[in-house]
Amino acid sequence: MRVFFFGASGGQGAAQVAMLAHASHYTVAVSRSPNAIKIDGQSTETAAADFNNNNAAIARGLEGAEVVFLNLTSTSLHPAEPIIVAARASGVRLLAFNTSMPVPETPQDTKTQDDRCERRRLHRQSDVPFISIQPVVCVDNLLQAGRWHRSGPQHDCILPQAHI
Repeated sequence: MRVFFFGASGGQGAAQVAMLAHASHYTVAVSRSPNAIKIDGQSTETAAADFNNNNAAIARGLEGAEVVFLNLTSTSLHPAEPIIVAARASGVRLLAFNTSMPVPETPQDTKTQDDRCERRRLHRQSDVPFISIQPVVCVDNLLQAGRWHRSGPQHDCILPQAHI
């Protein structure tokens, strides 16, 4: 199966690429500038697609995709409609959206969650088959260098991620 990944170079996306590549699926990392990337020491094919571009350009970036994993760092920067239109035009069989955080079914007046809630709603209403992956907490992300900061006289650990 040909699986395309938005956000393949991030912690969660890279883990998804590695797992599916090890399961003998063909993986493609999609980004604005398709520079070569390595996941688990193996080169991964890349394709160009830019959310700020037109839908046809995104569809060209998804040519040949059967499944698309959507791992976005900030959905507020990327509207849902272009990926829905491109997935439809490319004949994508399944779009898997990783919310990267717990997301309630209804808006809660928290921008990062509300943006993901709205994106999920739009995907559910589209005619492109869709699933939403909703991790509770991604511990690997928390353990990456630079995620923890020491502060105060007691050196309390503060986690500077707004969505946790």
